[in-house]
Amino acid sequence: MSRVGAENRMLTMYMQLDSKAFQMLSKTYNLSLSVTSSIFIHSSLASNITQDKLLLLIQSKQLWLLPRGLCRLDVSLRLSEYEICSQEHDAFVDLIVDTVCQSPVWSQLGLKAEILDVQYRGEEGNSPNLYFGIEQPDMSSALLSPPHVHTAHLSGLECILQFAYSNQTERSPGSVLSPDCATSSDGSITNYQPDSLELWEHSSDLVEAAFCIILGTRKIFQGLSIREPKKSPSLLDLAPGICNSRYRKSIVSHSKHFPTIANIFASSLHGQSPELRRKGAELLGDDSAEVNSDPSQHSVTQLESSVHRMLWDSLQNDVKPTIGTKKTKGKKATLPAAESNHQDEDINRIYSHHFESDLSTIQDQLMLDYMYEGSNIVYSYEYGYAVPTGQGFTDSESAGMPLPC
Repeated sequence: MSRVGAENRMLTMYMQLDSKAFQMLSKTYNLSLSVTSSIFIHSSLASNITQDKLLLLIQSKQLWLLPRGLCRLDVSLRLSEYEICSQEHDAFVDLIVDTVCQSPVWSQLGLKAEILDVQYRGEEGNSPNLYFGIEQPDMSSALLSPPHVHTAHLSGLECILQFAYSNQTERSPGSVLSPDCATSSDGSITNYQPDSLELWEHSSDLVEAAFCIILGTRKIFQGLSIREPKKSPSLLDLAPGICNSRYRKSIVSHSKHFPTIANIFASSLHGQSPELRRKGAELLGDDSAEVNSDPSQHSVTQLESSVHRMLWDSLQNDVKPTIGTKKTKGKKATLPAAESNHQDEDINRIYSHHFESDLSTIQDQLMLDYMYEGSNIVYSYEYGYAVPTGQGFTDSESAGMPLPC
């Protein structure tokens, strides 16, 4: 294989990263739901990279996940221990499909979910696979990323939901039960059998709660016991820019000013005002010594890169992945408007530890001290944001591959 062919093959590599794995137990019925989930990432990173290394790159903000068109959600149901008759399989699967598509978690995150296909596997059809598409209604800034980090593409999420149910359960005396129950010698109620509708509704609640945990919007649920053997990241932890439209809008609304801010502070060391030079030196720290010893445009451009990175780090540290998810409640929640001039209150303090109230002073002094060098900015109309010349890179796109089964 030629070198070019080998590189192209590397660009089409898919990597699997385990996400949430947990078990949910009902405190009302002997009903449980075991959940495992994994995400699939398309990247130019080496194919032999380990999951731990991949996770470290994402959590340390050295790797930023971007959407790759429509995000796939593949759900595999395991019903062999659910004690459901074969005639009811289709109806139960329809219930799970409706539960996933109509879950308020998508509205909370500004997303839409739709069913694409249902396929049955197994001799008795008790292992149906559900294929969903998850999308953001507004994708105008979907390719925004920090210009100094690597990027990869989130192709999809795979979940395995395994139900288990036993028709033997106990309830304390005084519980409201159906006639089909018996009392044991110690006064506890045994052999309680809820009707199918009651059991299915509770199963639907388990599925809805499971996706809240997988996505990362909630952790505590009344009436459920949740066991998570190993602490694992949620989708909001791994890809908030994809999974939360409000997070992405907050990032976009502030990062669009970064090139200008970076140029202002990197150039402030040459300003006529001593106060302005002092402010710039405090912000840049050790990097200011380099520009003082070599006050060339090349050094100023390098300092712009440092300031740009610092601004992105500050923004990512202060904007929480769950921003906005607590504001939308109920199944009738509406999607946020595609365009909004609202400035998130959580952002107002983002730069306080760096700029305090000095940013306005520096801006007022700007025109008196130096001329803004516009040639250092390259505007990308495809991405919808500006990056300093010589910074950033994105992965090359190649022919898509189906998600692993």
